Amino acid sequence: MKQVKAFAYIFYKSITSLDYYKDVVNSEIGLSVKYYLSLAVIASFLTAGVIAGRITPNIQDSMDKFIVDGKALYPQDLVITVKSGKLSINQPEPYIVKAPKFTQSLKQTSMETHTERSDAIEKIELENLVVFDANGELKDLETYKTLAVINSTNIIVRDFDIGRDVTNIFPIKDLPEGTFARKDFELFVQGAQNTLAYLPVFILGAMFFALFFYFGLMRLVYFLYVGGFVWLIGKIRGFDLLFTSAYKISLHTFTAVLALEVVMIMLGVDLALAMWGFLLNLTLSIVALFWINKK
Repeated sequence: MKQVKAFAYIFYKSITSLDYYKDVVNSEIGLSVKYYLSLAVIASFLTAGVIAGRITPNIQDSMDKFIVDGKALYPQDLVITVKSGKLSINQPEPYIVKAPKFTQSLKQTSMETHTERSDAIEKIELENLVVFDANGELKDLETYKTLAVINSTNIIVRDFDIGRDVTNIFPIKDLPEGTFARKDFELFVQGAQNTLAYLPVFILGAMFFALFFYFGLMRLVYFLYVGGFVWLIGKIRGFDLLFTSAYKISLHTFTAVLALEVVMIMLGVDLALAMWGFLLNLTLSIVALFWINKK
């Protein structure tokens, strides 16, 4: 509780009191760093919560739709058997698994990205997801207009990389032996759906660590530059100022900048001014420097 009160006191004084910076320059640098890292943790958590809250529903909806669509692709009566490095199925061959909306999806991606890679994808007309043909070959990718051909010994998958005319080939002998049917696929899908229940936690955690690296660790390095400017100005004006004191001033004045930055992110406001945070931080640091050295 005492530490919480101390943090709240430093936070409040760093924003509201120029006289407080007289105490800042006389305090241990470790106290300032500890304070700022605590501030960065809070800022990272708040910002991560807001960003995760915005993007998670869309990601979950997309993943749920992907799983539902994928579940519908596996035929009810198809049983795949892998034994002694050979793959076989219980249906007459060639056995074709259609890909609903597959070509349209790829073309939509192409229209949105307009990249060389997507242009190459757009030229390929895919009607099927996979074709099981015990005697299937590379050329059958075009024959069947499919993403993949599975023969008795290999899985042949179309490669969309630009400048490559060689597809990916995966040997059946590398697969575990056994059978795979609709019920096994449904169990796999169910496991994926159960895993998606933890998606919000994963996104929040990932966002938190990324933001803490940015708000916390990178900014501690950034204060070296701002502190350097402050120290240089102090020396030019003849102030008795150590570099560590200039560093601490830049760190504490950044409290207001970080608080404003978090509020802007939470409100979805984008300040269209390059380096506004740096300029505000430097300005506040210079004001604090001159205030504590006034006669």
